Amino acid sequence: MSLRDILVYMDDTPSAGVRLDAAIGLAQVHGAQVAGLFVRTPSQVPHWMVAPLGPDVVEVHAEFIRRAEVRAEAVFRTRIESAGLEADWHSVEGDRDEMLVRIGRSTDLVVMGRAPSGKKIDLEKRFIANVVLALGRPVLVIAAPAPTLVGRNILVAWDGSREASRALNDAIALLRKADTVTVMTVGESDGGCLNEETPAVCRHLKLHGVRATTWEADEDDGVKGKLLLAKASEIGADLIVCGAYGRSSLKDLVLGGTTRYLLRHAPISLLMSH
Repeated sequence: MSLRDILVYMDDTPSAGVRLDAAIGLAQVHGAQVAGLFVRTPSQVPHWMVAPLGPDVVEVHAEFIRRAEVRAEAVFRTRIESAGLEADWHSVEGDRDEMLVRIGRSTDLVVMGRAPSGKKIDLEKRFIANVVLALGRPVLVIAAPAPTLVGRNILVAWDGSREASRALNDAIALLRKADTVTVMTVGESDGGCLNEETPAVCRHLKLHGVRATTWEADEDDGVKGKLLLAKASEIGADLIVCGAYGRSSLKDLVLGGTTRYLLRHAPISLLMSH
């Protein structure tokens, strides 16, 4: 349950620098190594359109990607060197989601980002959802803007689910380093009353060197996201640890749910596990 190997997804957007700074902050606290990943996505122009449009359309896309990679790698290497860290740079070609999952499976933590607003938010949510569901590792979704060091004041969302248990375990290294940890129970447990589970959760955390306070809210699933964000704001949390897509992932993606609500509305970073 240590944090030694951090992979950060890099592109040439402004939010890439924000999530890289967050990854560097964690690496310095935990003695971890950072790796950057840039994915060279192939042209999306159908083959049957290349002939009438001409081969230049493919080359234009390739040149655009090459320039984006140069900019992303320059940001990565400059900030890593400034922080005095060891780091690796991975540049691969293929599907963005697939390559991030494939390389991320052999790391401790994958760091992704979320823009504060704009039309890209739905596309980003799908990207994050695809990675979280397939990865098998925790995903740290960095909000922009974000503090350089994420995880000083952590809110843990507990609903007794498998996914919540996985997230709690995946976050142990971060929880040990936090100044404040609050475990918030919300919803209904599959096996009974959540309030009865809280002492066991706190006992487990204490055995791992984490002292946590608790807060209980018994509400229906439809308002979980709002309750979590309200509590996070009240206590000044900079990170929410939560299980992702706890019910049928298809149902959650189509109908919404807590995960989707948090990805759209959370002003702070999220550590998600499935």
